[in-house]
Amino acid sequence: MEFIKFLLLAVCAIICTQCNFPTVNALIGSEVRKVQPEEFPFLAAFRHVNLTDPHPTRNHICTGSLITRSHVLSAAQCIENRLISQTVIAHGSNSLVYCIEYRIQWWITYNQWSLYMNRPLEFVDNDVSVTKLWTPVRGEFHLAQLSTIPTTHAIDDHIVLVGWGVNNRRKISRKMLSSVAKVKSMNECQELIRQASGRVTVIRENLFCTHNSPYTLIKRGDFGGPVLYFNNIIGINKEIRPEVLNDYNRLKVNIHTNIDYYRDFITHALENNFLLV
Repeated sequence: MEFIKFLLLAVCAIICTQCNFPTVNALIGSEVRKVQPEEFPFLAAFRHVNLTDPHPTRNHICTGSLITRSHVLSAAQCIENRLISQTVIAHGSNSLVYCIEYRIQWWITYNQWSLYMNRPLEFVDNDVSVTKLWTPVRGEFHLAQLSTIPTTHAIDDHIVLVGWGVNNRRKISRKMLSSVAKVKSMNECQELIRQASGRVTVIRENLFCTHNSPYTLIKRGDFGGPVLYFNNIIGINKEIRPEVLNDYNRLKVNIHTNIDYYRDFITHALENNFLLV
């Protein structure tokens, strides 16, 4: 009987190893790890104001990056269809439980900015935003810096993904997590998506993708977080493609907003007041 139990355990171990099932939280992947104290001190979280159930993980919306003490760079999807009065920025700890909350003065997406500047949109989907706080974030820490290196120069190089996302139990990770992936060319991204879904997808220049073997995948809650190349922001987490497959498909890719394409918007948002936009 004991020998049979041993065989069953051995078989289970082999299956788990071959399938690369993750043994960590989100991000999802075999190389995901918990972030060390003060490793990414510029990370911040968008949080829903819920007076009835003020739970820090259940009310987590997205991840963002402090690029000044008063400005958070993130995704447009993090603030669309939301009210400023019902949203705060949380910062100051790797744990969502111990973050300090800051009130938001205004926020603006690239599409709103383009309308304000009377600029035609080249793409309909522009998943980037800047949020301004009423008061600067307190404490001593280094701010996030934007990379000056184009994503085309980072192809086949490793990048770092950081955030608080949904884990395999469909819950937000309380601890900040990080993992690595490789930047892929547009053709490689499109081919991986085609192999996974059977559909042709075009990756435009305002986006880029990352992939890892066996896999590293961003999830809800990670969206809006930074893609770091030599510890500078080269992109913003947007989504995974294709979405129709199970979480552990090795052909899935992470899609990110390309910072280089939106540099003018970010710079202008830091220099101006969009309180009335």
